[in-house]
Amino acid sequence: MRGGKSGSQSSEVGSQKPNSLIPQFSNSLIPNHSPTQPLNSLPMPRKFDVEKNKEPLYWSIGLLILAIWCFRDGWFPPESKIEKYPDFPESAWSLGLQYEFYRFNRATALITGFASAAMAVVYRVINRP
Repeated sequence: MRGGKSGSQSSEVGSQKPNSLIPQFSNSLIPNHSPTQPLNSLPMPRKFDVEKNKEPLYWSIGLLILAIWCFRDGWFPPESKIEKYPDFPESAWSLGLQYEFYRFNRATALITGFASAAMAVVYRVINRP
């Protein structure tokens, strides 16, 4: 035969050993699971052992206060801030590099506002009845 494999070599191709680099998982580590049952048919538990507390609420309130403060300084600054930082942007969404104080406050107001909302959602989820 030209460049072909002999008959004994071609029969070994179908009976190759599994690749040792691919991890083999066992279903025996999962409690209440029979080896014949597929893994994707297991119900997902939805109850988590989380203590109810008010810490996310405190974070939400603190971040909301910071967001309001930064919102006021970024978009509606008092006269004392305008005197200290005279380059007030003309547009409400102007974030040029010359407006560092206002750009920082506007970005911080948006980020802390979203973070406050996220912490409020976490508080609601943790403290469900």
